[in-house]
Formats: sequence, C-alpha cells, structure tokens
Amino acid sequence: MAIEDGYCLGRLLSLCQTSSQLPDILTIYESIRKARTTRIVKESSLNQQIFHMRDGPKQEERNRQLLEYQDEPFEGFPNKWRDPVFQEWLWGYDCDVEVENAWRRYERGQFPLTVGGFRSRL
Repeated sequence: MAIEDGYCLGRLLSLCQTSSQLPDILTIYESIRKARTTRIVKESSLNQQIFHMRDGPKQEERNRQLLEYQDEPFEGFPNKWRDPVFQEWLWGYDCDVEVENAWRRYERGQFPLTVGGFRSRL
C-alpha cells in the first residue's frame, strides 16, 4: 500500500505545473487513494479475526473451508489473500489509470473540491 501511495503521489506531482496546484493535487490524491486504502486496512483487520478465532463451531467451519477448498478458493473465502475476487481487486489495480482519469477530469474542471480547468485559462 505504501508503494502504491508513493507512486500515485509521485505521478500526480509530475503533472503539476505550478505550485498553486499543490492543494488540488493533494485533494485528488486523497480522493483516489482513501477508499482503496481504507478497504485494505479493514480486510487486513478482518483477517486477524478470521485467523485468531476461538475454538468452536465458527472456527471448525473456517478450518473445513480452508482445507476443503484450498485448491478452489471462492468469493468470500476465509483467507482473503486467496479469495479470487479480492485478489483481482487488490492486484489488478492500476495507479496510472486512476491518476490519468483523475487528471483528465481535473483539466476539464470537473474534479470536485478543486480549482480545475487550469490549462484552458493559461
């Protein structure tokens, strides 16, 4: 996550043409990163609960699923890092695409809470 964060911020800063755009850059950065990083933190915290269950019926069912479907994990699989839907979301992310889409919106003046549209006014 830290590598993605740094890369996204670096990409946005590389597009910056004037120091007056820095507040907008930070607004865009937060907008494209916050939901993703929040979900990753929540899923990681959920793993703690899943992997450190007390003995009992839920723990036994978790163990059964982990063993029975270890070669065929499914959406919602107890090990999030093996869940094929979560894996695609996690590893299929393209920071360049996110930055480019956000920057195009910004240039058109359509990015919320920013000045935007600066090129057309230069």
